[in-house]
Amino acid sequence: MHYRILISFLIIHCSYSVHAGKIDRAFESLKELNYFDAKKCFEQELKKHLVPSSYGLAIIYYRSDNPFHNLDSAYRYIVLSEQNYFNQTAKDSLKFSKYGVIYESILNLRTKIVSFFYEKVEQENTQIGYEAFTEKFPWYSKNTDAIHKRDSILLAKSLWINKSYFYDSIIKNIPNFEFLQTIKDRFELTYFAEQTNSGRTLDYVNFIQNNPTSKYITEAQDNVFENETRSNTVEAFSNYIAHFPTYYNVNTAWKKLYKVYMHEYTDERIKKFKKEFPDYPFKDELRRDMDLIKLFLFPFKRGNLYGFMNHKGIEIYSPQYESLSLFNEGLSLAMKNGQYGYVDKLNNVVIPFQFDFATDFVSGRAIVEVGGKSGVINRSGKFLLPLEFIDLGQFSEGLIYGSKDSLYAFYDIHGRKIITEKFTDVFPFNKGRAKVIVNSKQAFIDTLGNFIVEPKHKEVYYYSDSLLVFRDSILFGIKTINNKIIVKPIYENISPLQNGRAIVIYNNKLGYLNESGMKVIKPVYDALPNYLQVCVYHEHYAKVRIKGKYAIIDKNGKFILNPEYAGLGEVSKIIAFNRGKQWGYMNIEDKNITILPLFDFASSFHFGLAVVDVNGLQGVINEKAKWIIPTIFTSVKLIAENYYMVYNGANYGLYSLSGDQLIPLAYDQIRVISNDLLVLNKGDKIYYYHLLEHKLISQATENE
Repeated sequence: MHYRILISFLIIHCSYSVHAGKIDRAFESLKELNYFDAKKCFEQELKKHLVPSSYGLAIIYYRSDNPFHNLDSAYRYIVLSEQNYFNQTAKDSLKFSKYGVIYESILNLRTKIVSFFYEKVEQENTQIGYEAFTEKFPWYSKNTDAIHKRDSILLAKSLWINKSYFYDSIIKNIPNFEFLQTIKDRFELTYFAEQTNSGRTLDYVNFIQNNPTSKYITEAQDNVFENETRSNTVEAFSNYIAHFPTYYNVNTAWKKLYKVYMHEYTDERIKKFKKEFPDYPFKDELRRDMDLIKLFLFPFKRGNLYGFMNHKGIEIYSPQYESLSLFNEGLSLAMKNGQYGYVDKLNNVVIPFQFDFATDFVSGRAIVEVGGKSGVINRSGKFLLPLEFIDLGQFSEGLIYGSKDSLYAFYDIHGRKIITEKFTDVFPFNKGRAKVIVNSKQAFIDTLGNFIVEPKHKEVYYYSDSLLVFRDSILFGIKTINNKIIVKPIYENISPLQNGRAIVIYNNKLGYLNESGMKVIKPVYDALPNYLQVCVYHEHYAKVRIKGKYAIIDKNGKFILNPEYAGLGEVSKIIAFNRGKQWGYMNIEDKNITILPLFDFASSFHFGLAVVDVNGLQGVINEKAKWIIPTIFTSVKLIAENYYMVYNGANYGLYSLSGDQLIPLAYDQIRVISNDLLVLNKGDKIYYYHLLEHKLISQATENE
């Protein structure tokens, strides 16, 4: 296309006479694509008219529609034209301008020629290629990009080699390296890892002594702390304090010692602790804990504000907050004037009201947000990660992911960047590995950012510890970690293993694979919309549907219950079944009916109880069909493992598994907030119910 544009340009700017000279003839021939004559004329005019002749020859060598195409020659001639342009006479400049021989056109052609060189360098994509290009064409507009790509290649190479000596050589030999800070960071990280790869306390101690300015001193001390206190015993923490009194986390050791010692959180235990450890440095905290240890505080609401009451419902701190959370790790998340902060049990503001959003503390860390940017603080309000992130995850296995712009990095609990920004999306760590996405390809990394699974597939996930499910187009297959194909991509879906079996979908039919990825049950069953929940194996059995009828099969595909049921409940020893209109129960092994089909719907048994429907209302029965909770409710739901929340269409209440009504149907909402505590809402009032004590906690002024 650009050739035709250039021809048009020449047509517009050129006029020819019958008695034209060789230059005129050369450009006329060029216009008519007579390259042989044009080339001959331009070459003959080089000595007399260097600028237009060089320009014309550059055009010929630049174009690819003739046998003279040669980019090196094109560049040599366009440089001649450019270097001599201002040496020609004004008369010649004016004369040859009608052929488009103007300085801007020369520069434009030069750029086009060099752009082809750059495309070739980009295709080769080598460090040497980019270096040679920038040296030869220092004026080119994309040189900054070329240098960036050169440095990116070297960075990638260094990250692949991942050795401190290689990083050190870059630091010493390429001072203007674009990613120098990254290289320095990686040098420190790998040097630290190489010096301490044994994981022994002695190596960490030697590293601390020999590298006092390293940024990994803290991590080295952390590892000493972890090694020496792994047993999490009073003795371990006490020994650590005695042997490493100058390490920064000695105070943490004291506090953890105190926490482990206080497995019984009582006044007597605190007194005993003070006697055994008189050097404990946080004596004021001990005194405060003795005062607060028996104080339980709950948020309550009056009007539009929240305050605290004790377990007897007596108001302790008057309402002054727009919202309050239950105390978590000794702090309550509160809102005042539209901003979040944290208060303690003395109603002291421990962390000021300064955040647009905040979370409860978990392991001494909380995520906060201001102006759409997030960060991480500790219990003292100190920022471990600054307010610079547009996305932050949650800590998982000591690491949290975060993104400041378009790429994600990982940080440790101290706020240090452990894995640099190089992923377009990431997921939390689980079992020492995290899924990441690089250029639309999924991969897995370890906790140092090394690829365990390279980014080669559109989708990849673990089938087992040694096998992977992968997808490149629309079909799934299975391969080993070392890329050996075990199952070709022929399935529409492959689920992870569960109880030794994985679901596969083939031609919209459902079957099963074993631990090795081999087909053990042919795909002949219906692919239900929720098959990943319904058709998984529960120990030895799975529920399937074939030709519209439900059945139970064992791990070899043998029918335990034949496909003759309109519906089946979750797999259990006593299973709910439906052969027609009504639901009943049978023993899955001997197929004896234990409860006749009497219900409009029946769920499977949990803890010997099941929720059933009769005439659109729900209740609970036991395995002998005795009513535990009558069928008078719109819904009945198992919560907190041992309780049933009931709803009559207007209000909520609570029953025990024995059928005792613990909370009357009088509340707008019931929510589980801990293993032993429920929060109840009635109008604009808040109440609490202690599950272990079966006690309702409400304001003392309320008449319930």
